[in-house]
Amino acid sequence: MTTFLSKTIFLLVLALTASAQVTTTGFNNAARTEAPGTLLSHPVTNGSEPIGRTTTINYLNGWIIIGGEQPGSREGSDWQLRVYDISDPTNLVRRMPSDFGLSYANNSWIFGNHGWNAHGTAQHNNLLLPDPIRVNGFGGLVERAGQNGVPFITNLPL
Repeated sequence: MTTFLSKTIFLLVLALTASAQVTTTGFNNAARTEAPGTLLSHPVTNGSEPIGRTTTINYLNGWIIIGGEQPGSREGSDWQLRVYDISDPTNLVRRMPSDFGLSYANNSWIFGNHGWNAHGTAQHNNLLLPDPIRVNGFGGLVERAGQNGVPFITNLPL
């Protein structure tokens, strides 16, 4: 009986852990001791270097969302939209759709150019445009258009 109970509790804890969604506390706007302009997180160690030419950097409900562009990026760039938890700016944590329990092709939100003409984005309520990325609440689930009721830009009253 004890073995059955311990195995049941273990499986329950494992299931709850596996289904837990990641979250963020967002950027802590506390005073920093580094000199202004100090690089806090290196692109190679935080996983942002392979994106290619960075064209958009956005803060949406606690997450930093970074996009790139295909023309102008070096050969071999991956052009994958990135989502980072920056609650510790010296140790950025890249999040993937699978971290939120989402199943998107290639475990990617957006591939290729991000923004209008790969330059510039806008925010409409809890959506980042033009290829809508939705974060319903602070530190919440990061979702893309066409899934879970997230509208495409053509369905917005803009």
